Amino acid sequence: MATLEDYALVVGIDDYKNPPYGPLLGAKRDATDFITWLKDPAGGNVPEKNIDPFTKLSDEDGSEPDLSDMIELLMLLRKRAPKGKKIGRRLYLFFSGHGVSPKGELDEAGLVTVDAQDSLDAFLPGKQSADQLTETARFDEVLLFMDCCRVSHLLLDPFKIPINEKSDAAAQNVKRFYAFATGYGNTAREKEHGGVMRGIFSRILIDGLKSAPTNAQGQRTTTQLRTYLQTEMAKETTLDGEKLVPKFPAADDEIVLAEGLAPKMSVVHLTLTQPTAGVEVLDGGNNFTPVQPSDVTTPPGGMRFTLPMGKGYVIRDMNSARMTIIKTDQEEIHESL
Repeated sequence: MATLEDYALVVGIDDYKNPPYGPLLGAKRDATDFITWLKDPAGGNVPEKNIDPFTKLSDEDGSEPDLSDMIELLMLLRKRAPKGKKIGRRLYLFFSGHGVSPKGELDEAGLVTVDAQDSLDAFLPGKQSADQLTETARFDEVLLFMDCCRVSHLLLDPFKIPINEKSDAAAQNVKRFYAFATGYGNTAREKEHGGVMRGIFSRILIDGLKSAPTNAQGQRTTTQLRTYLQTEMAKETTLDGEKLVPKFPAADDEIVLAEGLAPKMSVVHLTLTQPTAGVEVLDGGNNFTPVQPSDVTTPPGGMRFTLPMGKGYVIRDMNSARMTIIKTDQEEIHESL
């Protein structure tokens, strides 16, 4: 997969100095881990020259990045466009830090910058940033990941990024995938994992980019990534018992993140409660098309076979109306028919 025309803009902010925004412990680490995946030839495989100039991690004295730094970063990216045209194939946007949602904007999440304080709520609207680059067709694909709270402030007005550009008719062909750590009005959380503090959303996101189940064609797409985020975050709870539910405030476009991969398989152990002349496996997400399972064996009283992970299947007795539904969301599935 060609990646020379892929770019990334990555920001992680831990070092907040102004109340009410206290310091964080995992945002910069999350941004660094995302960059590691971006640069990995087995990961995003994005050239360093298309990442490093557009990376901003907060400094320890809390002097940057402020809002003007963020706008400058977006302008720097736009300067890569020849005569205001297309910049590249794909853009990754990753923002990690404190967050807010301005009033009336249920699909927006703002990354709080270090100059924010009680009397000045400085934030960069993430969705607006991505939308501007989408509507001007700067890239063929735009992916936005925001590990930020979305606490709503009734007195916080929406912010208009001071970059004015004309929309491009080619924008209708641009694919988008936006993923937020949480819903409007809710908080994103950090949690210790492996002895270090991590953003829960960021950790699961990066794990998913590396290992979410592939589709039957050996591709890992945003469809599989979305399912992985939903499934794995549902297993997490914060210290106060709050469930974290990711949100996806954009068109449900499918973007291929990796291909040529061996599909990850689930082993299905099927117990037959009645004699049968055979069973049929149907793809529950593809008009119940018959599927040929792999590695089929027939231990006493049942069957054992493998199916690609991350999908739903119907297993039915070929000589009766008996059937069961399974979802291959685990490496081992035990079911009866």
